[in-house]
Amino acid sequence: MKKLICLFLFSFLIGTFSFASNEVAIVNSVVGKVEIQLNDNWVQIKNGDILTPGTVISTGFRSSAVLYIGKSLIEVRALTRLTIEEIVEQNQNYNTTMFLDAGNIKADIKKSDNKRVGFKVRTSVATASVRGTSGEIYSDGTLVCFSGKWAITPPEPRGTKTVITKEANSTEQIENTDEVAQTEQLENADQDFYDAVDDGAFIVTENQTITIGSNGKIIPPHEIAHTQAVSTGGLQSNDILETNSDLRITSPIQDSNSTNSEGRHTASIDITISIK
Repeated sequence: MKKLICLFLFSFLIGTFSFASNEVAIVNSVVGKVEIQLNDNWVQIKNGDILTPGTVISTGFRSSAVLYIGKSLIEVRALTRLTIEEIVEQNQNYNTTMFLDAGNIKADIKKSDNKRVGFKVRTSVATASVRGTSGEIYSDGTLVCFSGKWAITPPEPRGTKTVITKEANSTEQIENTDEVAQTEQLENADQDFYDAVDDGAFIVTENQTITIGSNGKIIPPHEIAHTQAVSTGGLQSNDILETNSDLRITSPIQDSNSTNSEGRHTASIDITISIK
């Protein structure tokens, strides 16, 4: 009889822990300085620590942490501040919500016990959500989809809809007016490459990258490339170039003969300016 009671209690405890493990984040690995905020103090975390909703995580320079929520993996990168807002079971689904205040995280979301797992990350400029997929989210509004699909919702002004197409990863900002031309532009867009949904969100698919600006609008890739080229060269408007100055501009234009360290296709344009 005692053996039966002990066996029952053991089974009950195992089942309880299995259920609870889907409603907390478990620290799997820690590199460098990774702290959580307890009251007004910051405390270093370690492998095996259990993090509950409301926990604020901060990583230092060259530091990172890997968290597990059920079978889903969350990698908190260096110089990141992340708040676990919610980990709950609702209608046979496990849902997690986090707020990314700074830095970036990588997420690999997987089903748990044949139940759907929802994962949502809020930033100051956008909200990204997934079910069973992987990708990387940055606090500045950048989303990189590695696999599956992400739904991202920018805080757009009312009366506008954002559309993303596959061609050159181009994007367009479409005003919701009664003009026939704009209606036809939406109807003729390739449905395989974008999917605007009722709540204003749209779908980002595998190998697509998208950035949302602080104004809530999508930043076209060519504008990002221009910004990167200017910042890399260190030039700004009204800069003065001396005689025989050499100006080199590198832009991520596709070129099958050249790739950078990240494996992206690049092309370069060399311009020499002579002032006489």
